[in-house]
Amino acid sequence: MTLDKSTWTLVDLARRQADSYGEREFIRFEQGTRLTFAGLDTDSNSLARNLAGLGVVPGDRVLVLLKN
Repeated sequence: MTLDKSTWTLVDLARRQADSYGEREFIRFEQGTRLTFAGLDTDSNSLARNLAGLGVVPGDRVLVLLKN
């Protein structure tokens, strides 16, 4: 059986991975901070809600400036 990947988005992929891997480690930083697949999903949902609360809607562009 072949999966139709034409409608997949990064959000959909992150949610599927969170469902599959839950508390399994997604990434660990040099300082020891770690993020699980479920944590990534939770944090991204929180970010989306906060942006929507600021008036950001689908299609808007958001600039992000992060320290290297």
